[in-house]
Amino acid sequence: GWARRQLAAARALYLSELGRHQEAVAVIDRALETLDDDIFRKNDLNGDRKRYLLQGSHAPELAVDRHHGEYRGLEAYRGKVVLLEFTAHWCHACHKAIPALKKLYEDYNDKGLEILAVTTYYGHFRGEPKSRDMPPEEEFALMPALLKEQGVTWPMVYTDRKTLSAYGVTGIPQMTLIDQEGIIRKIDVGYTEGKMQRLRSILDELLKDRTQVAAAPVRE
Repeated sequence: GWARRQLAAARALYLSELGRHQEAVAVIDRALETLDDDIFRKNDLNGDRKRYLLQGSHAPELAVDRHHGEYRGLEAYRGKVVLLEFTAHWCHACHKAIPALKKLYEDYNDKGLEILAVTTYYGHFRGEPKSRDMPPEEEFALMPALLKEQGVTWPMVYTDRKTLSAYGVTGIPQMTLIDQEGIIRKIDVGYTEGKMQRLRSILDELLKDRTQVAAAPVRE
C-alpha cells in the first residue's frame, strides 16, 4: 500500500509538471479510492490533489488576522506577480530558503514581483514547542525580531487553518506563484535550488513584457 501511494504521488507530480493537472488529479483520485485508510500519510494525497486543482485557477481568498509590514489585501496586488511564501518561525527549511528569496526579490521586485509571507499561530515560538499555550498576541509580538534577523523586508500576514487548507498547504515552505490576473501559475512544496530556478523561469515569462519595456532604449 505504501509503495502504491508513493507511485501515485510520483505519477501525479510528473503529470502536473507537464501542465496536465487534471490528469494528475485523476491519478490521485484512483489512489484514494483503492488505498486503505491506514496507509501512512495517505492524507497528503488530498493536499497534492488540492494543489493540482488550484494551478490555473483563481487564488482563494486570503483571510488575514493581522500583519507585519504594509498589507492592503490580496486584491491590491492585482497587476503584479505575487509569490505567497507559506512559512513558520520553527521551520528550518523555510529559514534556509530566505537567502534565495531575498535574491529573487532583489532581482524581480522592480519588474513587478511582490513577496508575501503567510503564517499562522502555533502556540509557541521557535525552540519552545512543548507548551503550545503561548497567546497569539505574544507569538505575534516576537516575530519582528526574527524578520529583522533574517533581513526579510516583505510583509508577513497571519491567517487561519481553513485558509491554509484552501491553498493545499500540507508542508512548508510552500511557494504559490500568482500572476497579474490573480491566477495561480505554480505551487512548489519544499525548498531546493532547482525549484527556485524553475520559479525564475516562470517569472521571466510572466514579467517578460515589463522587462522588455525596461530594457528598451529611451528615444528623444
